[in-house]
Amino acid sequence: MASTTNPEQDPAPRPKRQTFPAEYKLRIVAEYDAERIMRQMQGRALIPLLRRRILHQ
Repeated sequence: MASTTNPEQDPAPRPKRQTFPAEYKLRIVAEYDAERIMRQMQGRALIPLLRRRILHQ
């Protein structure tokens, strides 16, 4: 049975993509970098304790 709807007509409109301002994007990247740096610093602080076997993994 043939379809009676027009194939060019989309039954539902496509959702609009969400856009973010550059300031927001830069803030997110800065927060990510700060978190990454803090994790690296915490890891470095644990190295001497692990070497001296004061702290076990």
